[in-house]
Amino acid sequence: MKAKEFKLPGYIGVRNLEPLFVFCAEVTSSNGDVVIDARAVTFIDPMGLTVLAALLSPMCQTRRVDMVWLDVRIASYLQRMDFFAHCPVGSVEIPNNLRSDLKKSLVELTLVKNAHETDATAMRLATALTGCMTGLRPRPVDFHAPVDDFDRYNHPIQYALNELLDNSLTHARRMGRAGASVWAAAQYYSEDMVRIGVADNGCGFLATLSNHIQLTNKTHAAAIQLALEPFVSCNRDMGPFAISENQGVGLTTTRRISEAAGGGMTIVSGNAKVSTGGRAQQFKSKAFWGGVAISFVCKRDLLPQIVPSDLLPDLPPSQTPAPTLRFTD
Repeated sequence: MKAKEFKLPGYIGVRNLEPLFVFCAEVTSSNGDVVIDARAVTFIDPMGLTVLAALLSPMCQTRRVDMVWLDVRIASYLQRMDFFAHCPVGSVEIPNNLRSDLKKSLVELTLVKNAHETDATAMRLATALTGCMTGLRPRPVDFHAPVDDFDRYNHPIQYALNELLDNSLTHARRMGRAGASVWAAAQYYSEDMVRIGVADNGCGFLATLSNHIQLTNKTHAAAIQLALEPFVSCNRDMGPFAISENQGVGLTTTRRISEAAGGGMTIVSGNAKVSTGGRAQQFKSKAFWGGVAISFVCKRDLLPQIVPSDLLPDLPPSQTPAPTLRFTD
């Protein structure tokens, strides 16, 4: 069978989502080998990078995937982000002398397969990203030492990454998708913006929340909006007698962190996206993503002002607040 060809859009990221997810839907529905025409690609952000990894990594295990006409500068960037280590696509030339030296601005593509890895992975990614943003290094662990500048930048980033990874890995593996995985990547841009991308190839929010009593409108857009509501997050570990052991506030609080730090979140699942402020949009084309893809953006200089525990939603009167970590001087 002749390989089928698909074209990547020029901008692969949060500012041009619909063409990216049209591409994803077309590739997902194909059979046999795949040839990806990448001649138009000029920019890839962390969200776009994680989506491509979530799409192509499992596909490369079962069929041949070639990526042709990829600009050497983009190929060099993808190599620096460890994309080819996760997605061994063919037909890509990467000149050794064009390897991007971006150690001070990025955190490479990272794969998370198991829930017990999320805390350590979030800590490692946040530490690397804080170093990129500030040039500071973490000090040896000392619980009695006062908070320093590294901690002030690091804590909200680590909180957000931990919640995004934990939430994604938990909901992604429901509805028979036990093999789903989560990818994360981050970059600090010269305009003082921090961008984090997290994407999974799991079942998506609508499948997870389809039987929830509050989901009266069975659409992908409504499911995303419901997942952002406090105490309704799909990251809910059900204990005996169906009592939730998870407060379901992680995604809500992470969105509040991004907004308080001068940025915002965009979430894609199914045929819809929801951006900061709760604005929902259903894609007009056949764009579709079976899992969940998230873009988290914030301004570096506002991070030291953020205390995640201050942004937790108020608990209903019937619930007892869980202990929260807060730094004090």
